[in-house]
Amino acid sequence: MIWLITLSPVVKSLILPGWGQMDFDRRTGIAMVMAEISGWGYYFVLHRQQLDARQTYMAIAYEHSGATSFSDERIFGLLEDYYMRDFYIMDLYAEARALYPDDPDAREQYVRINSIDADWEWDSISTFYRYQDYRIRERQIVSQKAIVGFVIFSNHIISALHAYMFGSSPVDVSLYPVRGGIGLAVKGSF
Repeated sequence: MIWLITLSPVVKSLILPGWGQMDFDRRTGIAMVMAEISGWGYYFVLHRQQLDARQTYMAIAYEHSGATSFSDERIFGLLEDYYMRDFYIMDLYAEARALYPDDPDAREQYVRINSIDADWEWDSISTFYRYQDYRIRERQIVSQKAIVGFVIFSNHIISALHAYMFGSSPVDVSLYPVRGGIGLAVKGSF
């Protein structure tokens, strides 16, 4: 048994921007398909760059931070913020003093709960800064990927709206009488 499914230009354009336009406006369809291909191509380039940045900062951390453990994912953020573990512990005590000014036991508990089981000290300032640069770069790429993803999503919506407005399924607007006035009907097929 053969099933034939016909899709309206709107549905085609939601699936692949430009596909629905190929039925009635080939140039616009090609432009929308090329925009989709370009968007996904750029997204995958950014994804590769994100992975490269992550691998690079992790390699720098493994080789130059002197960290005794990487079992806790938080270590990568702490390595970015603190040159050595002692500076992190000093900050924890400062936070604990602000939160529990009259309770030394609560301060100690706060530090114990928020510290991690790793010790570190970077071998040089330059590698510490280079590590920070790659962490920042990864976050920038993540933001760019979000923007590109939104543009790709928007391309689908714009293409579907274009197919709905200018495609082979026109919108039918009609007026009809109702009790006490005139009604408005808007019809269209998807």
